[in-house]
Amino acid sequence: MNTIYKNLSQTFFLIFHGTHPPSAFSDPSSIPNQGSDCDRSIPPRHPFEGGESLQTAFGFPDTTREALKQLIAEGLVEQIPYRGVVVCNPDQASIEQMLELLGALEGFAGEMACLRATPEEIDAIRVLTQQMHETYENDERLSYYKINQSIHRSIVEFSKNGELIRSHERLNSRLYRIRFLSNRRTDRWHTAIEEHDAILRNLEQREGLKLNKLLRDHLGHTWTKVKDLYDS
Repeated sequence: MNTIYKNLSQTFFLIFHGTHPPSAFSDPSSIPNQGSDCDRSIPPRHPFEGGESLQTAFGFPDTTREALKQLIAEGLVEQIPYRGVVVCNPDQASIEQMLELLGALEGFAGEMACLRATPEEIDAIRVLTQQMHETYENDERLSYYKINQSIHRSIVEFSKNGELIRSHERLNSRLYRIRFLSNRRTDRWHTAIEEHDAILRNLEQREGLKLNKLLRDHLGHTWTKVKDLYDS
């Protein structure tokens, strides 16, 4: 059930459910899944009639009924009277607030990682950052995004705080699509690379307070890059 829930959680958050999805990103085959690329799309506010519709649309087994209940609890989908379960469509204020909270969580995680990460774990971030540079230079956006997410999740894991890790995972899953859209913007891509170099540098030097602020600001830039997509 946990595996099914994870797959559903990832799939749902790759769906374009915003009110003004940009045409450049409207091809569902270009949206990544954390495990595999998503090659199907669900229309905004599309209703799901229990597990059967999910099984037909994505090939999930019958046990998706219970997983769907968990997705509702996590805020990825919602149940509407007379319409059933539909993909959530967070408004602009909610997205901005969630990014603000995610920045606080990642900032604190970075501070704790400076205290608790082993040299081997910091080496892993160093390798990922180098791989990120390579995908940037080769204009491999999908690979870049996956590495980007690996870096952020790894820093949170290196905080060695189980409650923080679980809280971050829940919130990050709700913002997966937004962070992907942010990474697709070309106007600040070079700046994001520079920020990740600074993230690694502060982690190596175990400058917890500096890393805390840097990660908060880094997440703040995510909203700056996607805000215009929600402006009417």
